[in-house]
Amino acid sequence: MHSSLGTTPAKRWESSLKSGRRLRYFSPVQLDQAFMHFAERTVSKYGVISFNGNQYAIDGRLVNKKIAIRYNPFHLGNVHVYYQDKYYGLARVIDLKKEKHKSVAGIEEDPAVDSTISREYLKNIKSNYQDYLKEQLNTPLEDKVQLQAAGDHPEEKTAAEVNTTDHIAAEEKVQALKRQEFVEIISTALEIKNLSYAEKGKLYELWQTFKEFNRDLLIDIVDDIRLQIIDFFHEENAQGKFNCVIIDEAHSLSIEMFDELRSFYDDGANFSLILAGLPQLLNRNLNLSMTIPMKQRVSLFLECGGLSLSETKDYVKYHFNAAGIQNEIIDKKCYPVLHSMTSGIPRKINQACYVALLESFKSKKSIITDDIFKKVNEKISYT
Repeated sequence: MHSSLGTTPAKRWESSLKSGRRLRYFSPVQLDQAFMHFAERTVSKYGVISFNGNQYAIDGRLVNKKIAIRYNPFHLGNVHVYYQDKYYGLARVIDLKKEKHKSVAGIEEDPAVDSTISREYLKNIKSNYQDYLKEQLNTPLEDKVQLQAAGDHPEEKTAAEVNTTDHIAAEEKVQALKRQEFVEIISTALEIKNLSYAEKGKLYELWQTFKEFNRDLLIDIVDDIRLQIIDFFHEENAQGKFNCVIIDEAHSLSIEMFDELRSFYDDGANFSLILAGLPQLLNRNLNLSMTIPMKQRVSLFLECGGLSLSETKDYVKYHFNAAGIQNEIIDKKCYPVLHSMTSGIPRKINQACYVALLESFKSKKSIITDDIFKKVNEKISYT
């Protein structure tokens, strides 16, 4: 006897069948949806969200709105979008770096759950997925979306419709991205007027990856990259991780870039930032009136001095050993000269030794003498 039923479950079942009642079956879509994971994101002003390191394009009508997403943690290529319990379809993948959610990164998917039969079954019903959900609404999905947008901000209805048109047009417009266009987009975003040869070379390499990318969408993503990175750090912190960002050659950063770093750090403040560069980074770059706010946020200053004479000798020998040179090819008298002309700075030591090797080869000498280093010093003007 079941207390709430007033009879046994078996008798209740039999009486239900005799009375003509039937089981209420849930659709496969509802069952599949019930076991999906849930998360919330705010759509950027460019119609993009960041999730688990991936980038997704969202319907332009949801710009600046907080949406709910449902997903299978093993298959992040399909992310379903909802706003106020209404379904808005699948998010369009922009950049899928991780197919699996980090919560299941070390877990293999159960083959019984994702069998060949189940995949084929879900593939067959996917074509009817949108129609099924539309039938749950009293009016067509498109009308509902427009009514909802107008209901949120009636006075902004015209603007919302214009933004939607622009967004859809940008998504549907497919065009190849020229190399110079890509360079201009990135340099403008970084506020760099004159790119060095090395910087241009790096951007040319990156262009090979992005040359088929939608130009307008690339501009939007680059403009919104700060928010995306901050979201990434927030997600990492939620997992108990704390990141450290190291910027090398920081002495070459512009004043505008220092100010951008300062505001970016203030927005997140959930990671450590290390600026590494030549002495002028501290002596000049961070002593300007425009960069003082950035300097005031630095907790620790560390200036690496030059190597001592004995350290210089050990440094050179270490590199020769790494190159497989067993015999002494530098006269011992050379080390004081080398240390004096380079002040023990590793980069200068590297350059001086390289030029000395070339001079020895040209002179057909097997041992580098102090005369050669003195000649090198005149060429590269250390003193």
